Amino acid sequence: MNRAMLETYLEHFNNKRYEQQASFYAPDVVFELPSLTLRGPGAIIDLYKEFHPHVRERVEIADLIIGDNKMFVVLPSRFDVIMDFKKYGLNFEAGKRYDIVSFIFYELENDKFKRIRSARQSAKVTDL
Repeated sequence: MNRAMLETYLEHFNNKRYEQQASFYAPDVVFELPSLTLRGPGAIIDLYKEFHPHVRERVEIADLIIGDNKMFVVLPSRFDVIMDFKKYGLNFEAGKRYDIVSFIFYELENDKFKRIRSARQSAKVTDL
């Protein structure tokens, strides 16, 4: 996995191309969010399919470190909320904009995401 591959993955994510996004996951991927753990590509995609009709989400790479079968990325995320979404420990209110910085630690297997751990903080994108 290299930066170009990660950028392609994020392009699929930002454009809601779920099938292409899922191709980056190992069959037994585990995605750990602060309030939720998802197992398998289908569970991850199902969450985004449920979430994205409520928000316009856009992420971009701010910082990236790549090591042997590991990757750490700082992702500023902007959420423009269309409809309330209050589920899975998330609380997004319609009409608001949220700027959040995600810290993602990826463990890789055969250039696919095997384990994804995510932490977040509220921040302005300009803080980076």
